[in-house]
Amino acid sequence: SAFGRSQLHPSSCIDNSEAMVAERTCFIHIGTHKTGTTSIQWFIRENRTTLARSGVLIPRSGGSEDDAGHHDLTQELLGVTDGSGPRGGLAQFADEIKASSEPHACISCKNFTLLARNADALRRMRDAVVAAGFKPVVLVCLRPQGSFVVSIYAQIVTDGWGKSFATYLK
Repeated sequence: SAFGRSQLHPSSCIDNSEAMVAERTCFIHIGTHKTGTTSIQWFIRENRTTLARSGVLIPRSGGSEDDAGHHDLTQELLGVTDGSGPRGGLAQFADEIKASSEPHACISCKNFTLLARNADALRRMRDAVVAAGFKPVVLVCLRPQGSFVVSIYAQIVTDGWGKSFATYLK
């Protein structure tokens, strides 16, 4: 990441002024691929306690055991699973944020991008957040298409795909 992990401090990311806490907010981070999402999720996971002290809940429900991404939540919303995994799904997520005292919550997943064409899944997510007493605020990270295409090609070559860039572009 261009911002070394050691340069970020979670307390500098949140403004808990009265104007900010008047309404509970659930930030839904949609990290499109190759935009630093893994680094953001690493930061969230490593600073969960500090973020909580700053008024931001990072829910454990709907998340995966091994990282801060809320991949299990996405899988349920897409109908791949039923939300009964070890960390639960949408209902458990909504219960967790509703029961929290923090004025803000934040979830993050690359695969939230897969919900873009599924209006029912998006409505279910929004409705769960609103029913828990939070206003959903979507944060999307985008990357210029040219550098995105090159970065994806580099990744698939690293993963073992041996075709030329010209073939990839077709």
